[in-house]
Formats: sequence, structure tokens, C-alpha cells
Amino acid sequence: MKKLIIIAVFFLSLFSLTADANSFMSQDDPSISIGVNDFIIISDVNVIKDKINTKGMSDRALEQVNLAHLAYEKGVNFLKQENPTEAIVSFKSAFKNYKRAKLDADILNYPNLQLAVAHSMSEAARDKKKVGRYLDLVTKSIYKEKDWSYNIAILNYLNKNEIAAAELLENTIKKNKFFIKAYGSLIAVYQNISNTKKAEKTISRLENVKNTLAEKE
Repeated sequence: MKKLIIIAVFFLSLFSLTADANSFMSQDDPSISIGVNDFIIISDVNVIKDKINTKGMSDRALEQVNLAHLAYEKGVNFLKQENPTEAIVSFKSAFKNYKRAKLDADILNYPNLQLAVAHSMSEAARDKKKVGRYLDLVTKSIYKEKDWSYNIAILNYLNKNEIAAAELLENTIKKNKFFIKAYGSLIAVYQNISNTKKAEKTISRLENVKNTLAEKE
């Protein structure tokens, strides 16, 4: 009997610990999975405009750039409406117009990555298979932008490249330690690749950051 009581107490304790862990993981940002809903829909056509030097451009090139801007904005709006099919059409038009204006690969990062996001959000298997192709076109300059660096991490994860996703999320957090959403996704990555030690460490880091933010408020 005494032995049975000890075993019962052990399992009750184990259940309690598991419940506490699940309770923590369900709060706010941390989760144990990553999906297309974790993307940040980025409205950054003004960033693109600021990066393009229109001085000396021909009238035709300027026309192509303006058409690209309009198509790009439409694409972003379609993503916000959860309509990846129309978003793909719009971002393809934006890409073609930017390219016709002979803009460099750093500018083309934007429509290419928006296309990668839209293809990931699509339910069509043939669309999802194209994500890797867009990721291969990305240049280093885009990684300086926090939100895009985060989205590239999610794209890598969904494209079965979990290690790259973890590294990108770690670097994104280094650039901005208060990027709460990135912590949640990083915890999910570590949990899904069974790296319990790093998952627990990230949870601890997230708790510290939240405490710091609470103290500031």
C-alpha cells in the first residue's frame, strides 16, 4: 500500500509539472507550433520608394516603377485579406515592373519575399514548392530589416530548414531583445526539433524580457 501511494504521488507531481508547463506555453506569444499565421504582413512600399534613386531615370523606367508600387500595395492588401492567390498575381506584376526598370537585386528582395510569403500561405501544394526558389534569390541587405529577417526565419522553418530558422530568430532577437514574437517562434522551433535545453533557456529569456517591460510600464 505504501508503495502504491508513493507511485500515485509521483504521477500526480509529474502531471502537475506538465500542466504548469502547458499553461505557460499557452500564454501570449509562445507556442509549440509555427504556421502561416505567424508571418508579419509587411506594408513597406514607402521603404522601397526611399531606396530607389529616380534621378536620371527615363520616363519609361519611372512609369514601370510607379506601376510596380501600385501592384506591390495591392499584393500587400490581398495578403491582409488572406487572399494569397491574388497576392501572388500582384507581386509577380510588381516584380516584373521593377525588373523592367532595371532595379538591382536588393530592391527585388521585396517582391520576391512577398511572393515567398504568399506562396507559403497558399493551400496549393505546387505553390508551396516554389518557396525555396524565392529564398535562394534573397541578398544579404534584407537581413538588416528586423521584420523581414523574422519572416525569412518562418519561411525557412516551413520549408523544412529548422536550423536556419533558429539561427535567424536568434540573430533577430540579438538586434532587438524586446521582439517578443520572435521569442515565441524560437521556442516553437526548439521544441519541434527536440532541443529542450535551448527551448527552456529561451523561455527563461522571454520571462526576463517581459519582467523588464513590466517594470518600465
